[in-house]
Amino acid sequence: MNIRIERRVEPVDFIRQRHIAICRCRPGDVKYKDQNNDGRIDAYDEVAIGKSTTVPEMVYGLNLGFEYKGFGVDATFQGVGGISTMLTTPHVYRPLRNNNNISTWYLKDRIRWTESTKDIANLPRLSTLDNANNDRSSTQWLENGSFFKLRNLNVYYNFPQKWSEKLRMDKLQVYVRAQDLFSLDHIDYLNCENLSLGYFDTMSISLGLNINF
Repeated sequence: MNIRIERRVEPVDFIRQRHIAICRCRPGDVKYKDQNNDGRIDAYDEVAIGKSTTVPEMVYGLNLGFEYKGFGVDATFQGVGGISTMLTTPHVYRPLRNNNNISTWYLKDRIRWTESTKDIANLPRLSTLDNANNDRSSTQWLENGSFFKLRNLNVYYNFPQKWSEKLRMDKLQVYVRAQDLFSLDHIDYLNCENLSLGYFDTMSISLGLNINF
């Protein structure tokens, strides 16, 4: 199994006066845990965090269907469990860099570090500059990547055989089909299966006739 070896992070707080080998930090920057208690933060403080970001521990699916007096429903569900993801999409999780806007997730859903929020902040200080310290893969940006989705839904009605025979058809069916109607996951605003796409889950709905002669 692929286990990410990353830096473990403490809650966002003031950077204390201590030796930090990875950057020149300021108040509001991410503060990392000194895992080996040697008084410095460096590569020797890297530890395994989360689960695999590529191979889930579990993949499952569920197919349901029934038909009654011509009406029918078919549904396909799919899910994965035991997988982690890193929140790295720039325009959502790293705003104001390279002319990006600030996202609702950053501005309203979370609490960024300021002098007035330093005791309750759960995000580092806001900056227009790249920050190698804050952007490192760590538990600050680690999220549960598991999901459960309704992949396909098909609702249909088969007209009585006598109706189709009058129209010289073997079968006449009207249907509504939908894809990705809902997703239960831990990722806001983006497709939880691939954050690099940069947009939220999309769904499609179609209405049609199925005619057999």
